[in-house]
Amino acid sequence: MNLNRKIKPDFIYNSQLVARIINKIMLNGNKSIAEKIFYSAFSKILDDVKSDSQQFHLDGLEENDRNSPVKVLEFILSKITPTVELRSKRVGGSNYNIPCPVDQKRGLSIAINWLISAFRSRNEKTAIDRLVKEMYDILSNRGTAVKSMLDNKKMAEANKAFSHLLNGKKK
Repeated sequence: MNLNRKIKPDFIYNSQLVARIINKIMLNGNKSIAEKIFYSAFSKILDDVKSDSQQFHLDGLEENDRNSPVKVLEFILSKITPTVELRSKRVGGSNYNIPCPVDQKRGLSIAINWLISAFRSRNEKTAIDRLVKEMYDILSNRGTAVKSMLDNKKMAEANKAFSHLLNGKKK
C-alpha cells in the first residue's frame, strides 16, 4: 500500500514542485491566498533573473533556463538542498547525532521546509516581500535558509565520527 499521496500540479506552471511549495505556504486552508503570495513573489523574482542582475550568483543556471520558471525554482532550491541530515540515535545511555545521506526527494522536502520557515521568520511587511527577499538571499548565498543548510553541513562534518553507528541502516 502506497501511503504517499499524489500532489496535483499547479494550474499556471503545471508543476508538482510549485504545488508543494504553495501547499507549505498555505495556512488554515486558504490556498488562494497562498497561491497569490507565491505567484506574485515568483513573478518578481523571474523578472529580476531574466534581466540578469549581477547581484545574484547564477553560475549553475544556463542562459536558456532563465526563461523557464520551474528551472529557476529548481535552481533556487538546489542551492539549499542538503545531501546529509542528522538523525538522533540512542546508544548506551547517550544520544548521538549521526549523519545520514538523504535521497533527492527527502533533500527537496527539507529544502522546502527551510525556505518556508525562513520566509515566515522574516520581518518585512507583506508575505510577498518576505518570500521575495528570502529567495533573493538564497540566490545571493546568504539568509536564514542558507544558514540552516550550512549549519546542517557543519554539524554533519563535526559528527562524522559517529557515522559507524549507522550500520548501513537508513532509519
